[in-house]
Amino acid sequence: MRTVARILVVIGLGVLTASFGGDLHPLGDSLAVFRVAILGWVLLMALAVWRWRVAQGAVLLCAALIGSTVAQSMPEALDQPADLVLYQKNLLYLTRDRAGFADDVLASGADFVTLQEVSPANRFLLDELRAAYPYQLPCDVRTRGGVAVLSRWPVVGDACFRREGLAGGLFDRNGVHVRVIGVHLPSPWPWRHGTYVDALLADFGPLSGDMTLVGGDFNMVPAGRSVARIARATGTARVGHIERTFEVMGFPIAIVHVLASVGTVGTIEVRPRLGSDHFGVVARVALP
Repeated sequence: MRTVARILVVIGLGVLTASFGGDLHPLGDSLAVFRVAILGWVLLMALAVWRWRVAQGAVLLCAALIGSTVAQSMPEALDQPADLVLYQKNLLYLTRDRAGFADDVLASGADFVTLQEVSPANRFLLDELRAAYPYQLPCDVRTRGGVAVLSRWPVVGDACFRREGLAGGLFDRNGVHVRVIGVHLPSPWPWRHGTYVDALLADFGPLSGDMTLVGGDFNMVPAGRSVARIARATGTARVGHIERTFEVMGFPIAIVHVLASVGTVGTIEVRPRLGSDHFGVVARVALP
């Protein structure tokens, strides 16, 4: 059994190393989704093989990796009222009880709403929100994978881009032009997550505006390279700390994110599922 445990430690370390290789192959990003679980596996196997003193190195390694991930995502507290509020939600395309969703959006005081999986089963929610958010830019809502951006502020320009899973608009907020993008990325490898990100980066090249907000279901944790690539392409950074926004067989993962222009200070708040399989996210940011 000790020999098996040693083999599992070696395998675990190899898988852990591969989880940092998202730039080399999309499999790395897929493994990054479960990096914390992999760390726990390596730690348990190390403790099973070696005595505590010998296993201290593995413990410190796990603590350092987890700590560095959390530290990179710690929120910066707002010392002033938020200038902009964005409500982000993957609605889930199925027919579900949506009671309370519209009220939750309104209670957040959001300036903008980014939605994914807008479908014939839940499209009525756009009508429920129309009075408060009269400027609506839905894309591909005839399918189950529609994306939409809703706004309290007038539209200056809009685009459904060249591919599904993206919607964006330029809005005039009292003289400040805010670019808001809603995005829904495919599932990680072996699905087309990596190739999709490669293709969509060109769509972000001509973006204009004084401020950019990106809200979406990235299907990727903050440690995934695809999140960093989109942030670089849009001139943004992830807002807030790491929070559970989805669960895989009870295992919490953070795959829903809000990005804001570099230099922006902001915080996030996780909202209930309200008929979806994803939790909502409310981001509050101050203009840089």
